[in-house]
Amino acid sequence: MTIQPIFVIGRNRSGTKWLSNLISQHPEIACVKDKRFGGILETNVFNNMPRCFGDLKLAENLAAFYIIFSKTSFFKKTGLKEEELFSIRPENYADFFNKLMCLYAQSLNKNYWLQKSHPDSLDYLIDNYPNAQYIFIKRNIVDNIRSSITNLARNNKKIKKRLLLNVAWYVHDIKIMQNAIEKNKIEHEVVSYSNLNKDRIKNLKQISRLLKIKYSKEMEESPYTPNTSFTEHKKNEILSKYDEMLIEKLYFFCKLFPLRFYIIIKTPAKIIKNLFSKDESTNLSFIKATFHLFLEDIKWVPEGVNNTKTPIMKSDEILNNLPTENL
Repeated sequence: MTIQPIFVIGRNRSGTKWLSNLISQHPEIACVKDKRFGGILETNVFNNMPRCFGDLKLAENLAAFYIIFSKTSFFKKTGLKEEELFSIRPENYADFFNKLMCLYAQSLNKNYWLQKSHPDSLDYLIDNYPNAQYIFIKRNIVDNIRSSITNLARNNKKIKKRLLLNVAWYVHDIKIMQNAIEKNKIEHEVVSYSNLNKDRIKNLKQISRLLKIKYSKEMEESPYTPNTSFTEHKKNEILSKYDEMLIEKLYFFCKLFPLRFYIIIKTPAKIIKNLFSKDESTNLSFIKATFHLFLEDIKWVPEGVNNTKTPIMKSDEILNNLPTENL
């Protein structure tokens, strides 16, 4: 049985989780979900794992990766056994994730698996999953930035608008999606957040036609609580009418610059942000923990993998304290 990947692509606060949760209610689609996190679990296999573990063709890297990954909420929610995980012999991280999700879909007797991702991962996904089907979701720039600012204010208790920065990254993400659609012959559907709100059934039927699956009424309602930012703050408390007008003006201006311009400035901007950030993120903690793990003595090696040195593993204390909930 050939199992087809589906990716829901959109920037943060654009409705990717909501749309993913709706689509994944279809009886033919497998999706790793956790009620504690509002439904679909987004993997970091494509982004953070390669930086932490390197080439999976090396025995010590694969061993450490499997040991850590087996502790994550994502893997535990698949219901697969560790023996099934350890049996996978991947060429790279994309191959690993495909084989893992196919095992998961097979265990549920389903023909598709679904994952959501950010536009930054799009080129990587298309290169590694050329036969996948892609569903893009876009949200009005004012609503998207309002939601993003509100979400940050909820976490930091302080509202920082940074309108120019927010508009620039919005344009960057939209241009990445447009460029991918124009450059690659991929099967896709573009969904508007507002249209999905107004006529959910029509949009879901269009997606069903793309996927070549029979429409199911189960897709119309998600059992998970909506991931809304507007709990502590009302919408009109975040952006003034002047802010909204300024966003529209900045949007018109930023659209004039090509995608290449945003790609050039984004990498150094991220480096500078990380240098001056006082917050120790989950990813940084994870990398530190992984580094310490490599200093221990590992006793297990995957069979059939060439060893370059004796891999390592022992530290239960480190493993138990890893920030695996967000991996």
